[in-house]
Amino acid sequence: LDFGYVRYLYSDGSSGEAYAKGKFSLTDNVALGAQFFIDPDSSATYTEANVDLSLPHNFGVSGAVGFVHNDFMPYTTWNVGIYYQATDWAKLDLRYSATDLSEADCVTATDGGIGNECDGRLLLTLSIDTAISSLKGK
Repeated sequence: LDFGYVRYLYSDGSSGEAYAKGKFSLTDNVALGAQFFIDPDSSATYTEANVDLSLPHNFGVSGAVGFVHNDFMPYTTWNVGIYYQATDWAKLDLRYSATDLSEADCVTATDGGIGNECDGRLLLTLSIDTAISSLKGK
């Protein structure tokens, strides 16, 4: 379990979220998780269920379905991807992420955006864990 608060600083302001996350390993290769975020300033929430399946040779697949409830319009998000855990501290992830919002609904949900902010995206991410225990190889 992980509980915390994160603050985001932008050039035109800031916002924050309190969160609770949990993960349970069903087997050595299968983990189920859940996350809940709330923005105390606006009461917007995000709830997510996720699954991770470890594969041979340091590969894995994972996916998640989430629900956003905000003042503008509730909507669903989802993602699915494949990853390679290169070392204890480096992970490469290729993921497709999307929402169920139409272009017109996206403008409303993003409080006046141009409408393509909610389109599906293919993301490539390199994550580096900078914890001393990860860098030392545990």
